[in-house]
Amino acid sequence: MAHSLNEQYIADTVGNERASADTTARDRLESVATTVQPPGRSPNPFDPSAPNCQDWLQDYVRRLVEEGFIGSSASSVVQTAPRVI
Repeated sequence: MAHSLNEQYIADTVGNERASADTTARDRLESVATTVQPPGRSPNPFDPSAPNCQDWLQDYVRRLVEEGFIGSSASSVVQTAPRVI
């Protein structure tokens, strides 16, 4: 089942609709995100076995489950999502 998401929820703004590029964690979810190592630059970006942002998201969701922020069912949702290159 496909869902749509309003673009206003995607942009990171500072409250005045201007894009923000800060690196300071503003809440506990962002603090957890800073502890998850991002994937490095891949020499072959089209290699399906190379770590990518989807792998990072799985690690982040796993960490959120471990910290008790979300239920364990979230992990299976992320793991069964289609992988996109």
